[in-house]
Amino acid sequence: MALVAAGALATTAMGAALVTGAPRVGAAAAPPQCSPGAVHIVAATDHTAYPPGRTVTMTASITNVSRAACTFYLGYDPGYSPVFNVTNVQGTTVWDRCWRHDEPAACFDLLKARTLDPGETYSQTATWDQRSGPDGGPVRQVPQGQYTYTTDFAHIGGDSTTFDIIVG
Repeated sequence: MALVAAGALATTAMGAALVTGAPRVGAAAAPPQCSPGAVHIVAATDHTAYPPGRTVTMTASITNVSRAACTFYLGYDPGYSPVFNVTNVQGTTVWDRCWRHDEPAACFDLLKARTLDPGETYSQTATWDQRSGPDGGPVRQVPQGQYTYTTDFAHIGGDSTTFDIIVG
């Protein structure tokens, strides 16, 4: 995994990339940033339905489908890139990888560059215990129903998939 040659890459609240630090002497230029058409992003869960309390395992994958190497960005803090986000049918976030102890928390917007060679796939996995709570409020098992897991890789795009939490 390569660090951005000019230093650390961070993003502003508007999503613009900022490069900080002085360039390294003799550093090789990184391949260009992956474009949405150069990669295939997949959000997947290990099952389509879960009984209450069973761990939901989610995977975010990005595959370079082009003929040239390209660069994508990963968060130094797990949760920012790729994003792991779960919403209910009302569109309310019930869990996010940035959350701590099943409650809302902040993620660092600090990114590091990684090269993806042609045909190469990079994957990350996250797990969720089906519990959620408001900031400072009680944490509880979410109700049965349909949920959507969405992933997103910084400055490229993402994918989503649905799964159910069912009783019986």
